[in-house]
Amino acid sequence: MPFTLHLRSRLPSAIRSLILQKKPNIRNTSSMAEELRPASLVVLPRSLAPAFERFCQANTGPLPLLGQSEPEKWMLPTQGAISETRMSHPQFWKYEFGVCTGSLASLEQYSEQLKDMVAFLLGCSFSLEDALEKAGLPRRDPAGQSQAGAYKTPLAFASIPGCTVMTDLKDAKAPAGCVTPERIPEVHHISQDPLHYSIASVSASQKIRELESMRNRGIGHLLCKDELLKASLSLSHARSVLITTGFPTHFNHEPPEETDGPPGAVALAAFLQALEKEVAIIVDQRAWNLHQKIVEDAVEQGVLKAQIPILTYQGGSVEAAQAFLCKDGDPQTPRFDHLVAIERAGRAADGNYYNARKMNIKHLVDPIDDLFLAAKKIPGISSTGVSNWGGYALACALYILYSCAVHSQYLRKAVGPSRAPGDQAWTQALPSVIKEEKMLGILVQHKVRSGVSGIMGMEVDGLPFHNTHAEMIQKLVDITTAQV
Repeated sequence: MPFTLHLRSRLPSAIRSLILQKKPNIRNTSSMAEELRPASLVVLPRSLAPAFERFCQANTGPLPLLGQSEPEKWMLPTQGAISETRMSHPQFWKYEFGVCTGSLASLEQYSEQLKDMVAFLLGCSFSLEDALEKAGLPRRDPAGQSQAGAYKTPLAFASIPGCTVMTDLKDAKAPAGCVTPERIPEVHHISQDPLHYSIASVSASQKIRELESMRNRGIGHLLCKDELLKASLSLSHARSVLITTGFPTHFNHEPPEETDGPPGAVALAAFLQALEKEVAIIVDQRAWNLHQKIVEDAVEQGVLKAQIPILTYQGGSVEAAQAFLCKDGDPQTPRFDHLVAIERAGRAADGNYYNARKMNIKHLVDPIDDLFLAAKKIPGISSTGVSNWGGYALACALYILYSCAVHSQYLRKAVGPSRAPGDQAWTQALPSVIKEEKMLGILVQHKVRSGVSGIMGMEVDGLPFHNTHAEMIQKLVDITTAQV
């Protein structure tokens, strides 16, 4: 304590001198030199300076720009804190072509090169003590072991193990108008290996729950709470997504595929594509030509923005599945973050595949199931299985999340400016009755039949597109775009 008080009575220049000497007594410099802020120095060629300045202005949280010099003028705005920047700092890191090539104790030998360079002063380790004192809170105890004071506050917050997320509500009894669902975060556990949580507002979460509760067709008792919400959050964080679809129920026809599945798969792929995520569709090898033509027609008719890779997998072993899912077969570097099955034929306990009429269709199905089984043992790959309508619902849920200010800020790690949904291309990728009617028309054109009736017409799973499916799609979109 006496030593700390002694330091706080020193001039800033004296404190700086002691810090640069790395005195063992000085373990924590917070609040030592009042009215001055510690800073980092970044020196860049003149040609890069405007871009770096704009980058700092767009990311003021991690890169608070205190000032910058003009070329050949090295006295920065905070004169007195840094007497002569070329020599006063004990160490500089030198980067060439983006690679750190060493450290320097002084910049004197680079005087000529520095004439065409610009110095930026970036704030770091800001002390909040003055603001805390103005709010009536005591300063940190200098004799304590912590880097900052800890206080019990009336702030509203949500928490997960190891992390606290606060809102800017000043009082637990704030007026009801301030506590809006759009501003209150909910924390959700979306992965165990690796452990991963995500955040969305109460409003966004409720909208997605409403999507999930629509028309469960008698299987509501099989639903697990918030599965759609967690799946969409996981997809929101994903970089690369692999979608599979295809149920060859009509084994006596060519093609044997049904109309239930591909529309939802293409709708989800279109939205992921608009979010600039890597997306591919994997199908049975015998159906590769069919799906390739379907995707080409979808691009031509404006259902898809661009071509999507169509992949196949014949399998054979656990090693083959891992080799397919991972770069060079290394489970530490998976090619995909998320696998999605949409109305995909699934393997029965006896190893065969059956349609609803209990007919074995194993000869028409490739072992894509093996990829999902292998993914369970590869850290970082999540998987989801949904219906055809579930594909639409996932696309709608992603729209809700990307429109959510709480989630979008968390997604970009509070870096960069936020943009309104209307300014973003993905708003045009939301499923619509017109696009899905075009998609079903493409399937009918390629002689794909309804799964239940076998009719080659505008119906899915025995239900007519007009009225039933069009109505469902419109309801999903209405919930998604509704203003709370």
